[in-house]
Amino acid sequence: MATLGKPVVDYLFEKRVSVGSRISYCTTVPLAQLPIHSCGPYRNEEKNMPDIFVSSYNPNPSSLIISRDRAALRLPLQPSVAAVGQIRSSGSQVPPLPKVEQEINNVKEIFNTSAAVYLDEAATDTSVLEYTFLVAFRMPRELAAIAFQVVLPVA
Repeated sequence: MATLGKPVVDYLFEKRVSVGSRISYCTTVPLAQLPIHSCGPYRNEEKNMPDIFVSSYNPNPSSLIISRDRAALRLPLQPSVAAVGQIRSSGSQVPPLPKVEQEINNVKEIFNTSAAVYLDEAATDTSVLEYTFLVAFRMPRELAAIAFQVVLPVA
């Protein structure tokens, strides 16, 4: 972490970004393939990046800027959830995922809220960005064909 992560952490602390805040990386070659989110000394009693910040990656800064501009126009009063799922990945030879709808219903139940649901053809980046201001996907390793997103208002 000393070479790459420490200057990032020092700068964020200098800007008074609190521990536990979400930070987003927009890396370019040669950093694009490095797991920056997990950097650290990994020695006893020393903190690593996952202990300090919640990390995410963004392919380009313009999508964050656009989404935050949209958020300024209409912030939700409470945290909301958008569930995005693809039972069948378009143009893919991968078999359909059998539990997508069940998992989306579970997410709605867990958050006890009316969630915006985007399935299959409706699960486009455009439709999701119209709903939200921050996109953070969690993809299963085996197929990467379903994504869930939790959206919280910017303070």
